[in-house]
Amino acid sequence: MPTCRGPAGYDGVKGLDELRTLRVDDNRLTWIDVDTFQSTPLLAELGLAENQLSAMAAETLAPLTQLSQLALDANQLEVKTRKTALDLASCYS
Repeated sequence: MPTCRGPAGYDGVKGLDELRTLRVDDNRLTWIDVDTFQSTPLLAELGLAENQLSAMAAETLAPLTQLSQLALDANQLEVKTRKTALDLASCYS
């Protein structure tokens, strides 16, 4: 059974290793832990639009080698460094 706990005992998204699409748009998400997607290597579509994300480490998306669609619009994301922006852009261009 998939596991997804809150911040106190957060353990990422487990048991979903065949997951290919995840849409969590418009859910008031404020953060995504760096280890969240460690167990979803086949994820190709990720929708995080219209949340309240303000920052995300580039390495959060690193395990998603099959990712072809990423929706982050209508969040409050700030790019902290130029290197982070280039890292993210190179992964999905």
